[in-house]
Amino acid sequence: MGRSIPLRTEPSLRQAKAILARLERELAERGAVVEAVGSDALQFRMPYPWQVPKLSWLLPITSGRAGVSAGGGGPWKVRFKLHFSHLQILCGLLSVILVAVGWRWPRLTLLNGLVLIWLAGYLLVSAVVSARFARLLRVAARDVIERRKAARASGDGTITGEGPVVVTEQDSRPTPPDGNPS
Repeated sequence: MGRSIPLRTEPSLRQAKAILARLERELAERGAVVEAVGSDALQFRMPYPWQVPKLSWLLPITSGRAGVSAGGGGPWKVRFKLHFSHLQILCGLLSVILVAVGWRWPRLTLLNGLVLIWLAGYLLVSAVVSARFARLLRVAARDVIERRKAARASGDGTITGEGPVVVTEQDSRPTPPDGNPS
């Protein structure tokens, strides 16, 4: 697959499914058609730009695939691959238009324009969109694996969860008559 996001801990099957379910909801909100591929991956197709329900950074993506796996016994990761066919077509059309308009320009100027279209229009945009998609996956995975948002009391009177450990009660053993706890 293309890029990946390492997970801090090995997810259970339920957690892996929850990560994919969360991603599926996020993509469906953006108008994507999502289908499960086996038990550990999703395949999706984004709508055409003029059919999206709301604008988002994921608009340039045409399709993609995401899954949670250990990749041959290695560390657990959320792996994804994105396709940018619409963006490639758009950059290709802009290139044809630039060549048609600038045919009589100096060749170096025309070449610079073509390089600019592909660097800024394709490479930069696809890198930014991939980073946004990775952030979406990171949030989905972190919220599932590191489920505890609020602190909770453990059996020994300490609070566990995010932040430092706080002792809420002192030792609850009875104090001997001499006043010195042992």
